[in-house]
Amino acid sequence: MAGIDKIYGTFDQCVELRNWLKENEKPINCRMGWCSEEGDTFEDVLPSEFVYQGEEISGKIVISNFPEKVDMWLLENCPLDWVVNCIKEQYGKL
Repeated sequence: MAGIDKIYGTFDQCVELRNWLKENEKPINCRMGWCSEEGDTFEDVLPSEFVYQGEEISGKIVISNFPEKVDMWLLENCPLDWVVNCIKEQYGKL
């Protein structure tokens, strides 16, 4: 679900998340792309690769669009309440 949903916030929140990821991220093996006859394609990704440069839509800044596995890693590791709350809301856990 969160592969479709984006995290929105302020410019300061975008900077805050990017800085936290730079100090704390690790490669996460995620399914990427479409399924093929040979099976799913998995690759190691860094969560910071999914943080945008602050594109604004309807007065809100699009901060990120993480794969589901990155969302789960953030839920377990990210100390930023606004990130955790946004992800929980996307998955219907708030």
